Order: sequence, then structure tokens, then C-alpha cells
Amino acid sequence: MSVPLRVCFVSHSGHDHGAERSLVDLIDALASHGVESRVVVPVEGRLTDALQSRAIPYVVGHYWPWTRATPLPWWDRFLKKPLIHLLRAVKLSRLIRRWRCDVIVSNTLTVCEGALAAQILRLPHFAYVREFGDLDHGFHFECGPRLSMRLLNLLSARVVFNSVAVARHHRRQVSPAKSRVIYNAVSIPASRLAHDEVAERRAHGATFSSVLVGNLTPGKGHEDAIRAIAHLMSRGLRVSLKIVGEGLEGAYARSLRELIQSLGVSEFVRMVGKIPDPQMLVRQADVALMCSRNEAFGRVTVEAMKVGTPVIGTRSGGTPEVIRDGFNGFLYTPGDARDLADRIEQIARDPDGARQMGERARRFATEMFSLERCGGEFVDLLREVNEVGTRRTRGFRVRMPAPRILEEAGRAVQNALRAWVTRRQTQVLVVDDDPFIAQWLADSLTAEGHDVDVAGNGRTALTQLEHSSYDLIVSDLRMPDLDGVALYRVLERERPQAARRMLFLTGNMEAAEYRDFLAEKRDRTVAKPVDLTELNRLARQILAVPAN
Repeated sequence: MSVPLRVCFVSHSGHDHGAERSLVDLIDALASHGVESRVVVPVEGRLTDALQSRAIPYVVGHYWPWTRATPLPWWDRFLKKPLIHLLRAVKLSRLIRRWRCDVIVSNTLTVCEGALAAQILRLPHFAYVREFGDLDHGFHFECGPRLSMRLLNLLSARVVFNSVAVARHHRRQVSPAKSRVIYNAVSIPASRLAHDEVAERRAHGATFSSVLVGNLTPGKGHEDAIRAIAHLMSRGLRVSLKIVGEGLEGAYARSLRELIQSLGVSEFVRMVGKIPDPQMLVRQADVALMCSRNEAFGRVTVEAMKVGTPVIGTRSGGTPEVIRDGFNGFLYTPGDARDLADRIEQIARDPDGARQMGERARRFATEMFSLERCGGEFVDLLREVNEVGTRRTRGFRVRMPAPRILEEAGRAVQNALRAWVTRRQTQVLVVDDDPFIAQWLADSLTAEGHDVDVAGNGRTALTQLEHSSYDLIVSDLRMPDLDGVALYRVLERERPQAARRMLFLTGNMEAAEYRDFLAEKRDRTVAKPVDLTELNRLARQILAVPAN
């Protein structure tokens, strides 16, 4: 009789912000795969209410983030605080021990007690990094950002990121072998997915409406939206804007009110504050705006897409991984209100195109950010680590002796170094129009010992192939100018040897325009978000075949 995997999640709060809601979705996703969850929270709140409704066991532990809004004196950073965190981790390990968990997962990079408790209990630890840290929240790590992330990497069996942008931001401190990208699951209650009456309201609305959901903090870019409304008003286009989020009493909110008054758009811009169901306003709006300068993932963006509302977001952070410009939404340059106004006007003046874009967004988000996909990828990762470090029989865990593991690891490192020195570096060309993904792939493949070049599209790749030869070509399928299929057809005709050494990436394995090609090349295709283990496996498979 098999024993179900059991995971202990360590949350940094008991509230219901994006990270906590994503945690609840992940727990639901894992439950469908037979994985049991336990949760530790620092305080009770809306998160624990959600756990109680699902009968998920939880305990309240006393621990605090190792991030601060302002830097600490050096004696606090390197003497007092580390000792406090260690003592709290000892107490936390006593709470967790009775659950007999297989893995401990910290749901954020802002707490370190989960990682320390895992070391005390000799359990594998996962860090689920859902934030840039400094860019989006302005965090100051007690031990400094680089040292803190390196410690987190050292104490973790895997470091999971919720976007390629976040993974790339932390890439210098996190081992590529441990790094994985798993996009958040985003669930929407079925009652909110029915949009016939909303479509009717949009069709008969007197004023084209927009909505921006996000806490009132400077990094959310509310100024862009307000200035865009002013630009549209000067063009004779009446567009309303509702700003939804907590923080109405802060200094930033006061500065926004002053901006609204100075631009003369008080008639069109309304600051709503925090409401119980912001999704209703998103469903009713003609367009949703995501103006954050550095959004790690964009849960609000996905929620809007899942109810069929077109979204305009910034060309920064993780947003371009969610919005495919011109296909399921639009991107604009952060800080450029005229650019944002142009995109809003484009949607307002083409209602049929906007409806089609909203439907494409709904289908894309439903498939890409589903509970099934997120849960399946996370379960695969859990089993991968659990099988390496643990042998399970009839409910008992038999741990491999630590000295033997270290001895085997030492031999493996020696062999890897010997192979690294003696082998010729393989030449790899990465072809992807998304610079974040391209650079992340290049960094990951370089860490595997390859010499990597990058091309932004198929035409650039052809130019580079005129001057260099490559042992492996890793190409995205959907790209402007010359896509992956067209690149393959050209190489098949002109450089058949290079065509035989191509490996393909796609964010949609069922895309209609690539259906026949994917059926033909399925054994050489990796789905996005890219699993580095699968990518390296296919790369080794292709490289093992001698070039003719």
C-alpha cells in the first residue's frame, strides 16, 4: 500500500494577498493528486479561514520575516537576528515533527525558519519564490540580498520561481540545477466565469470603462493609468477608470488624488478602495490595466483573462510571460502614459477585436494557469526529490546515511569536474523572441557546460548560422518575422544537418497552427514553462547522435 506524500507549507502571513491565495490554489491542486498538506502560519486570518473550510491542519508558530522595510545595524543583522531565527526554527521544528511530513515548502523568500527547520528535521526543503524582493516590495534582507539568497539556495533541495523573470533576477545566487519555474495556478469560482450578462452590459455601457486592481503603493504605476485617461479625454474619448485596492489613507493615495485634480479627470477616475469582490468590477470593465513596474507574476492579470476581460500590462517583470502582445492582450512601456492611452484607444475603437482578444485570453489563461498543470508539475518535483533522498515502505521512511550521501556527492563532483575539463564545450544556439526566457535558458545551459549564443528570432538565427556551426539549436515556435517552424523548414532545405539538431519550445502544445508540426516533432518538443530536467534530457539525446 503506497503512502501519500505529505507537505508542510510555511506561510509568511495569515492574510489573503496574492501569495496566500496562490498557496491555497496549490494545496487544492496537490490534493487532486493525493498529496496531503499541512500549513504553519505566524497569525490567524483569512488564510486560516480558507484552510479550515478545506479541513487542512494548521498551527500558529511565532516567527517573523528576515526582510525589513529599512536596513538594520550590523550587530542586529549578523549577531542578534540570526540567533533569534535559529531559536524560532527549533520551536517550529517541534511543531512540524508530529506531522511526519516528507517535504517542507516555504511559500515565500521572506522567511527563513522553514529552511532551518527542514535542516533540523533532516527533510528536503523547497523555497517557492513569488517575489523579486527588492524591485517589487523594496525589501532589505537582514543579511543582505545576495548572502540571503545564497543561504536559501544552500538550504533548499529545489528553488521554485513563479515566473522566468523572477528566476532570472535571482539566477546568480541560485544553482540552475535546483531552479524550476512553475507558474501559479489561478482558480476562479464557476459563478464568476459566466459572462453573458457582462458582455451585454459592456455592449450598452455609455462610457468605455477600465479598472486597475492593486494596493495603493508607488510600484503599482497608478499614475500611468490616470495620465492615460487625461490623454484619452484630450482626444475626445470618454473612458472611466476605477482604482481598486487598499491604502486610501496613505501619502501615495493623497498624491494620486492631487494628480487627478490637476489633470482635471475627477469626473472619470474613481478611487474605490478595497472591496470584498474586485472580480465583479473586472468582469464589468471593458479593459483591465496592470501598470506595475515589476510584477513578479500577475495574478490579477490572469484573473481578468480568465473572465474574458482584455488586459493591458507593462512590458516589464513577469507580465510579458502572461500577456502575448497583440494576441491575448497588449503591452505598453512602463511610465509611458501615451503608449498606454494608445492601447486603450485601440481596444475602445474595435469592440469586435476586443471581444476576440478577451476570448483568446480566457482560453490561454484557462489552460496555462490551471490547477491540473500547476499541481502536476509540483507533484513531479516532489516525487523527484523524495525518491532521491528517501525510501518509503509501509509508512516508514528509511533515510540514506548522510556520510554516504556526502561521499557519493563528492565522487560525482570530481567526475563532473574531470569531464568538464576534458570535453569540448558543445555549441548551443537559443532562439527566442522573449529576452527574459532567452537569457534564462542561456544561463541554465551555460551552467550545464555548454557554450551558448542567443538569437531573438529565426531570421537572426539564420544570420548567425552563416558564420557559426552549432551542435544544438533550441528554438521557440511562435516568434515574429520568422517563427520556429519556418526556421526549421529553411534549415531542412539548406542545412539538413542543423535541422536534425533542433529542439523546440512552445507555450501551447495544442496550438492549431502548429498541430501537424508538433505531432511530427513531439519527441523533440518541450512545453513552457520549461522543465530544465526535460530540456537537458532531450539535449543530451540529440547531442549523443554523431553529426553526419
